[in-house]
Amino acid sequence: MTAYLTTPDGTRLAYRDHTPSHPNPTAPPVVLLHGLAGHLGEWDDLTARLLADGHRVVRYDARGHGDSTRTPADLTRRAAVRDAVGLLTHLSLPPAVLLGQSLGGLTALLTAAAHPSRVASLILVEAGPAGRTPDLPARIAHWPESWPAPFPSRSEASTFLGHDKWADGLDRRPDGGHARVNRDTMTATAEALSPDGYWEQWSRITCPTLVIRAERGLLRQEEAERMRTHRPTETTLTTVQNAGHDVHLDNSDALYEATRTHIRPPDPEPAEVTEPAEAAEPAEPAEHARYAEYVRALAEATPSEEPALIRRVLTDPDRQMAVAAVIRHMDRRGATLHASPSGTWGQWADGVRQALGPTPPPFLLNRLSEWTHIHTLTTSDTWDPASLSTASAWLQRRLTETPGVPAAVLTYLAEHGRTRRVRAAAGRGLRG
Repeated sequence: MTAYLTTPDGTRLAYRDHTPSHPNPTAPPVVLLHGLAGHLGEWDDLTARLLADGHRVVRYDARGHGDSTRTPADLTRRAAVRDAVGLLTHLSLPPAVLLGQSLGGLTALLTAAAHPSRVASLILVEAGPAGRTPDLPARIAHWPESWPAPFPSRSEASTFLGHDKWADGLDRRPDGGHARVNRDTMTATAEALSPDGYWEQWSRITCPTLVIRAERGLLRQEEAERMRTHRPTETTLTTVQNAGHDVHLDNSDALYEATRTHIRPPDPEPAEVTEPAEAAEPAEPAEHARYAEYVRALAEATPSEEPALIRRVLTDPDRQMAVAAVIRHMDRRGATLHASPSGTWGQWADGVRQALGPTPPPFLLNRLSEWTHIHTLTTSDTWDPASLSTASAWLQRRLTETPGVPAAVLTYLAEHGRTRRVRAAAGRGLRG
């Protein structure tokens, strides 16, 4: 289901937030960013595969594209980065994998440079920090003029554009299919790109990065090699055969395999064992065992032991797994304590906040704030519609499931909840 986020400058972003049927607590969320003139539907295949692996997947139409605002005032990469970070914050995502193709890859790159705490890993598909060529805006402006639009049928659009997914991105009107991106918007987007490039931002990135070139693509080998030279220990290069610039559409199998390997490297070869193979039990991944032990220990910790244990868990080298263990504990403890007196709640919340340290993981700090919001609503007769309207989808869903939430809050969510799921759940809560 498509949802919408309105940014501070009034731009409306269309996005889809997919939750796997069987979440993997150690699998980071993945945010997918399309290229110029693209749309979020281009990621259908990769989204399905990542969901099957247990990843939460978020994809969205960039400003000026698809179902997002077609003619926003600001088309700079700075605005695009604000959009990406705004969506990460809105959805309360922990550090995520950003996977972007072409212009979306540049947005992902700049987001990782400016907000390193929000990005666990980076995958750039046919994208790099080199600046635009002088003739790019003119070429971009000419491209849609060459279309025989409106396209009478989907098949004719697919033949001309080269992919069914590009045809699916057209506006269907009585006279045929029209582009869902404005020519002037595309040209202005290209003109806003720096001709000098973004090498300084590339050098600031600290997370692991996979750079994917296509055999018949536009990312030059020289640029990719220079990227690795600037960041040799964090950068991996790979080339996808039988693909052009739209790797995700030309060779989706190869893109998925490269993505899967980068996000979750293959397990090392098992050591030789003397037991017969049929008698051996499959080994549990070490991070899974640590995760289970952390969750158990946190559940059994006394109030005085809890802060020190949280601090210790967050020193685990697998940061993503450690954050997942602490967030699960916070959700369990918050569900137990949310209706407790303010003194009890404050003591617990202050202890957790101190345990998170001077530079706390943003996702954990945000979740603590959300549980504090729930505590306030269930222990007080006052509530603020403005803060409730800007609450994350997770917080709104949780309120519909939490005993003691005032009927006035459920009434508001039944009418103004972010998603149909929230509105329906609030309605059921009112009916008892």
